[in-house]
Amino acid sequence: MENQSCPNQGEGLSSAHAYPTAKAYYRSIYYEACDLLSGELERRFESQYLPEMLSIESTLMKAANGGDFQSDMKEFEKSCFGKDVNLSDLAKQLATASL
Repeated sequence: MENQSCPNQGEGLSSAHAYPTAKAYYRSIYYEACDLLSGELERRFESQYLPEMLSIESTLMKAANGGDFQSDMKEFEKSCFGKDVNLSDLAKQLATASL
């Protein structure tokens, strides 16, 4: 086995990318931010719970606007959140929401 020395500082390392203009530098940052934002939006809106959350939002909006939300209560009971909520209490609370 040969004696190997540690590389000198900077040896074997590539230099940092140099942008020709400030515009080019900020363009790369802009596109990176757009890529991150796009990925996060896709991740958030492809959630398995999104349809259920939209249904709950619709029920709350109907109740707040004095609409008929009773038909939505059965759908709420079937959702993944139905076991965690006392539906009779929720119906009473939603009925007072439009007052």
